[in-house]
Amino acid sequence: MRLTTRVSLVYRELRFPARGLWSTRRRLPNRSGWSSLSESSWKTRSGVAPAMAGKRRANDGGGIVSTPDPGSQKKSPAEHGRFTVHMEQVRDFEFRVKFDKEEFAELRMDEPAPLGSDSAPNASRILAAAVGNCLSASLLFCLRKSHAEVRSIRTDVQVELSRNEQGKLRIGRIAVAIEPEMAAADAAKLERCRELFEDFCVVTQSVRQGIDVRVQVRAGK
Repeated sequence: MRLTTRVSLVYRELRFPARGLWSTRRRLPNRSGWSSLSESSWKTRSGVAPAMAGKRRANDGGGIVSTPDPGSQKKSPAEHGRFTVHMEQVRDFEFRVKFDKEEFAELRMDEPAPLGSDSAPNASRILAAAVGNCLSASLLFCLRKSHAEVRSIRTDVQVELSRNEQGKLRIGRIAVAIEPEMAAADAAKLERCRELFEDFCVVTQSVRQGIDVRVQVRAGK
């Protein structure tokens, strides 16, 4: 699967394409989260306040994780987080998704016709939304830590389906276009974040690297 990201900058109401719109597919050595950058290198490359690198929070499956303190000997919650999503069949190929937190609204999923009734998004569309949201949140996090004024962010995720050598349908390519609306004075901060934010997105980098998926089928009671 190829996954590319485009970031364009909006100067107030006029849109000007930023330099180097399409990033290349990168195989980065460390995808464990913010720990891929030391506190000193993050401050040097992005100009972000030092408090960012020392800030830690539990990652319960979210899109971004902050850098642990370099001197800490204990593993951060982000390194051993776990959560469970529950699904129940409603009818045919329509499923109800219940998340691990009661305050989260339920989600409906379905398959396109003729297999399903196309009453809700399918798994491919949910994956596209997850990738787009993760990248958008990562970019916003970096920009805010750089004290950039971000008025809004619009993101488009384009998915191309293809078939593998066995003729099975697969997601062949995901292209993400992120468009933050910012003041022209913050253009340099966007350029600094452009070099960093993709590697901080848990979902995107996991998809790029490949995820260990283990499946167990149990007889129902």
